[in-house]
Amino acid sequence: MPALGYDVTDSNIDNVVITLPEYDTHAAGDTVYVYWLNYVPDDPALVAPVVTEKVDTLPKPLTVPKAAVEAIGDGGVYVLYVLVDKAGNISRLSMPLPVGVAIGPLPSGLKDPEVPLADDDGLIDQEDAWTGVAVEIPLFGNWKPTDWVQVTWGGLELGWREIGSAPKWPLEFTLSGGQLWDQYGATTTGEKVTNVSYALRRGTVAQGRKAIDVQVNLEVVGPVDPIVDPEWPDPVNPRLPKVKVLGKN
Repeated sequence: MPALGYDVTDSNIDNVVITLPEYDTHAAGDTVYVYWLNYVPDDPALVAPVVTEKVDTLPKPLTVPKAAVEAIGDGGVYVLYVLVDKAGNISRLSMPLPVGVAIGPLPSGLKDPEVPLADDDGLIDQEDAWTGVAVEIPLFGNWKPTDWVQVTWGGLELGWREIGSAPKWPLEFTLSGGQLWDQYGATTTGEKVTNVSYALRRGTVAQGRKAIDVQVNLEVVGPVDPIVDPEWPDPVNPRLPKVKVLGKN
């Protein structure tokens, strides 16, 4: 089944058309059963098809009902089908066709991410790392509890997180000291420009991205290995030798 070539949104939900391609064994009396699901079933006989039509001419356009799209809702949806000949023989399930679905008013008014500890001096340093660095996502319009957000710090993706039914705005994503150090680089000195961004999606459909740059300076003095020293950036450095207190003589 050829790809749709577009995502399903409110703008086209009334006209979701897929195409049944030509196949070698086509014969009069064939029937096609189309499935619109957010998973691939082991046994399609246990699932109700959303389209059932006689296969007359090929290729054959098939319209997925709006109600079927709304019933499954947002997400990564799969279109599948089976063929049944006039004797009742059922084909194997087709390969799944992935479709992005994002219905309802789409997110709007996305704002830049914020790193509060960098607001005062424009810099993330060891003191900030000790305090705890967080990236905040300001409130935006038309969000859904089932929308997903992912923050990226430098080259590190913090993982997709569902907004949830009762989120606290701004959304907060925290970084560990080890994550900050890894993105800064053990051999880096001075200030390093680090890109901080977040991406938003509804289902599997991208809804935008916002990014800023922050300066990071985690340059260390003395023997430090944050990978070995899990307490870094604790102000106490156990790797420094203790001072010696000697009498005058």
